[in-house]
Amino acid sequence: MALLVFSGLPALAQLTFELNEVGGVSEVRVAGRVVAQNVALSLVKPGWQGRYGTQLDPGTMQVERRQEGGRRFFEGQFPAEGKPVKFEQTVEATDEGLVLRYALEPTADLETERVVVFVDVATDQTAGAGSYYTSDGRFVAKQPFPAELPRRYHLSGASAVQWFGWTLADGYGVRFFPDGRGLRGVSLQDNRQFKMEAFQAHFALSDSQVLKAGVRREFGLTIKPLTPEVMAGVKERVIEPGENVRVELASAEPLALRAVTASADQIPRFEVLELDLDLAATYDNPFDPADIEVMGHFTGPDGIRTSVPGFFYQAYERYNFGGREGLIKVGAPQWKVRFAPLAEGRYRYWVTVRDRSGTVESEPQHFDCVPANSRGFVRRSPDTPFYLMFDNGEPYVALGENMCWGGDAQTYDYDKWLPALSAAGGNYIRIWMVRWNMALEWTSNKRERGQYYGLGKYSPDNAWRLDYVLEQCRKHGIYVMLALGYHGELMEREDYFRTQCWAENPYNAANGGPCRSPQEFWTNEQARRKYQQRLRYLIARYGAYANILSWEFWNEVRAPHQWVQEMAQYFRAHDPWRHLITTTYGYDKVWELPEIDYCQTHMYGSGTNLHDCTAILSRHSRTHTTKFNKPFMVGEFGIDWQKSDLAHDERQLATNMHNGLWATLMSRSFGAAAIWWWDNYVHEQNHYSELTALKRFTDGIPFQKLNFEFARFTAPLDTQAEGKPWRDFRFHGGIGWGKSTGTDFTLTSDGRVEGEGEFGQFLYGDAKPEMKAPLRLHVNCPHPCQLVLHVGTVSARAVIQVKLDGQEHWRKELSAGEGEGPWKSTKLWGDSGPWQSEYDADLPVHLPAGEHVVELDNLEGDWVSLPEMVLTKYVDPKFAPVDALGLRSDELALIWLRDQESNWFNDAGGKDPAPIEGLECTLLDLPDGDYEIEWWDTRQGVATAVTHSTAEDGRLVLRAPKFLRDIAGKVRRR
Repeated sequence: MALLVFSGLPALAQLTFELNEVGGVSEVRVAGRVVAQNVALSLVKPGWQGRYGTQLDPGTMQVERRQEGGRRFFEGQFPAEGKPVKFEQTVEATDEGLVLRYALEPTADLETERVVVFVDVATDQTAGAGSYYTSDGRFVAKQPFPAELPRRYHLSGASAVQWFGWTLADGYGVRFFPDGRGLRGVSLQDNRQFKMEAFQAHFALSDSQVLKAGVRREFGLTIKPLTPEVMAGVKERVIEPGENVRVELASAEPLALRAVTASADQIPRFEVLELDLDLAATYDNPFDPADIEVMGHFTGPDGIRTSVPGFFYQAYERYNFGGREGLIKVGAPQWKVRFAPLAEGRYRYWVTVRDRSGTVESEPQHFDCVPANSRGFVRRSPDTPFYLMFDNGEPYVALGENMCWGGDAQTYDYDKWLPALSAAGGNYIRIWMVRWNMALEWTSNKRERGQYYGLGKYSPDNAWRLDYVLEQCRKHGIYVMLALGYHGELMEREDYFRTQCWAENPYNAANGGPCRSPQEFWTNEQARRKYQQRLRYLIARYGAYANILSWEFWNEVRAPHQWVQEMAQYFRAHDPWRHLITTTYGYDKVWELPEIDYCQTHMYGSGTNLHDCTAILSRHSRTHTTKFNKPFMVGEFGIDWQKSDLAHDERQLATNMHNGLWATLMSRSFGAAAIWWWDNYVHEQNHYSELTALKRFTDGIPFQKLNFEFARFTAPLDTQAEGKPWRDFRFHGGIGWGKSTGTDFTLTSDGRVEGEGEFGQFLYGDAKPEMKAPLRLHVNCPHPCQLVLHVGTVSARAVIQVKLDGQEHWRKELSAGEGEGPWKSTKLWGDSGPWQSEYDADLPVHLPAGEHVVELDNLEGDWVSLPEMVLTKYVDPKFAPVDALGLRSDELALIWLRDQESNWFNDAGGKDPAPIEGLECTLLDLPDGDYEIEWWDTRQGVATAVTHSTAEDGRLVLRAPKFLRDIAGKVRRR
């Protein structure tokens, strides 16, 4: 192989390089040192299964070369397994550096993993000795090359950089400047993972997963020397690892409160007044009120005094390296007090401080609370038990999604998500305060995000991040359910997502905490005091934010109701703004607590078992609001708890999201169900418009005033049914994992399941006697039918028994095990089992014409799932396959009619619903008189038609205009 050797021009006197015969840069030297190797363009096959061609291997390319002055030209092609890609490259040494310009033009469409310019640097020159750098044009982040292969061999990644480079141990190295158009970002990996002694940088061509025939792509990379002299002249600030993030918490100064400075002399009502304290004191833990207590005292125009804790604060400045957030301390730590006035007028305030040496008090000062545009805090409505309102009396209808944590960009992710949500009409998100996102209290661990200090000591950098996000939410009119903890914190056994982390919990006795087991967390006196100390800090720092919708104690933790009540009472006693309080998972004794303001549930399918969320979400809302007489919302939902909705919605129709939003709001939820998959689904696929349509429909409806009851309908009728065949009735249990709340149900000929409670999708055997609940189904077959049981998964073993009219009809044993069997796939649950085998099979039960009782039971073993059952040719064609949901008050009725065929599962199978025409149903319980029905397109959020009807004997006949998938309506008396 010929080597083409070049020396740098005068401006690059320290840079030399060698080219191979197809344009790959074999070596880059700076001051005689080899600082980079194998700079090579490569076309990588999908799944990283080899390469279509690479400059590292000239045999994979066909190239001619020529020279014109100081430029070298390479022209040819990558053969690419019969789909040639034309290739051009220019190599030029300029005053700016070694400039590599590339062009590719495929002759046929070609799928790739991506097009990449690879660069290597040897580990013997850098591992444990050199450093790598990422610059965004303002800051330079410096990180050491690891001495040994780390657990995660991907060392860094940035979607956009100004430059990226590295130095050897002696400070000499190289910088790479991607052109910012075709090449924008870079990733770095440790190739010792693949038995190669090199670190390797990847500069990937954007949007190169498919190279389109005839589309020319041009891009470039400039290489410059990096020397100690160059680094000394770099204008960007170099950030060393961990620099200016961690804070010294302790202080040993004589007690003195030198000044109290207010953020303003006039504060709009409900906005935040911030007091900066010039304070010296002695303490070991600034978060422990027994060590130091800072209090702000405020007397309002009504003479009522309110006292709020002060808090320890560190300011930060953030920086963004092509998608990775970092923080730098700004100034020294300080103390603050935050207060939001609830009434207009003059306030008098002062501050007291107590440390171990004594107490000091500031001179009283004043500020004026003036009128504001703010709607205030969110409260429960006094006029209806089911809805919320702002302090100014306007309704609050929660429309939004989970937005629980940011990715590598952390707060920068919220910078793109929040404006998009707000512009679509969204006003709600949920944030998790967890170890990888804004947690305050944890053990120090490099895998987490934030600087942690242990039990009872809080993370100033994560606290600042939450400040920032809450402020952005305030600017965009978004209210936050703040989840204070999540299920993994108290888990010892590995779960599906490996979120268990009790071993690292600061409350764990193994880490110096007070609890020997997760169970002790609920009862240990010291643990409860430490938890209340954290609640105190949350109130002090964030309580003045009106856009905190509620405190949520836990995500998916079944906390003892006594503990929930104790902590809720602490909030009630110490939070002067009385934010709403909730938790998950709740249960009857939790939801019945007067301190808990609203109920919520989470609901997902598993794999493809739940084809349609509409009925289940509606039942959740109806059941909770009726049983507990409180507001309710679905805090999380999705097609599949294991995968994003993106995996099930290739056509990007967002039908499951759409149905969930409308089903809950039309079933008396105070807000629409909040979808879980916010980042790669809602945002990346831009499904915000689903919220926009619902926002337009709900605008102007005084939910906080109307005492909505559930609308009752007659079964929707198909007035064009003549000649149509009887339809299959597909149904499933409304409970996933858990014991059924009902066991006796009737299947009606109009396609409804009637009965008390809900049945589950699992039949439990004698291994789980506390969960067993045999199912009884009453049917009336107009002709011979089949009840088809769709068997999903069998755990260990199950014996399904079917009784027909009290006599055993058949029984079938289903086993689970290793390797091949009657199942389609199998896996071991956990480390020791049992085996769980996926059958995905149908078992028919033949039913003669007439009335029958079918009983289903699992006689032995663990459990079997029945994700769906089908009663063939059972639904009378005169009944339209349409769900009717709605709400009714004396002033207004809201209705939603949905084609039952409109669900994500049919979308995925390419089964599009036909337009519904000639639909008629009757809305019951209305006062007699004339009514106007305004019909709405639920996707566009616009009124499309107005019809009129007259109610007689409380019955209003609705004749819907022709619609596709679903239609909504507002019914008003004329």
